[in-house]
Amino acid sequence: MARQRHSAKAMLLGLVPLLAGCGPSMTDIGRDVLVSAPVMLAAGGLLMLPFWLWWRRTRPGLHFDLRPALGLAIPLVLVALGTLPFLDKDARSWLMSVLVFSGSGYLCVALLTWRVWMSVDPERACSWALLPPMVLWLLPAIPLALGVTKSDEHPLAMAGMLIWLWLGSVGMVPGLTLGLVVLALIIEAAVRGRKRTGLAATPLESGPLDPPRVEEAHAQQEGR
Repeated sequence: MARQRHSAKAMLLGLVPLLAGCGPSMTDIGRDVLVSAPVMLAAGGLLMLPFWLWWRRTRPGLHFDLRPALGLAIPLVLVALGTLPFLDKDARSWLMSVLVFSGSGYLCVALLTWRVWMSVDPERACSWALLPPMVLWLLPAIPLALGVTKSDEHPLAMAGMLIWLWLGSVGMVPGLTLGLVVLALIIEAAVRGRKRTGLAATPLESGPLDPPRVEEAHAQQEGR
């Protein structure tokens, strides 16, 4: 019974000691996520910066407005500071593990959100893509941190397990999905850069094109 009771937390953090019942409660994990949230948001901004710089070479008008992220960061920092005094010894000892697993998942989903957003609204993608995943991360964390339930089998606990672990860590390997997503985006950016270089050389090799045809060729090559 004890093994079954702690299975959700074991799957959440991927650590054997939880099966013995010596890990934090779901309330502690929810509070750890709230404390980690500002760090995850800042890491998302830093990770997105090089992609924005890379894409701006082919889209000179691409914006990266930090005001939406800063508008969310202020309340996140206040909530984190308010939550810190409620972290007991167990919660503090597991804080780094929660940050690694949950943070890698957040960064993965944030990058995927940004890439999809770039396909439909590139002007706002860099500025706003960090916010929806953070809201998703906080939805189960807030009620768990408030102690709404202490059961590992409650739907909120299972939702937290799915969001904080499986979306970015593939079970027991933190950062695996994130690494694959970053690699795919780097390859895509490199390919797009080469296509842009080749397109720029086309008028010199095959003769001049009138401006409307040049713009049409650029649009066809870049796509979304």
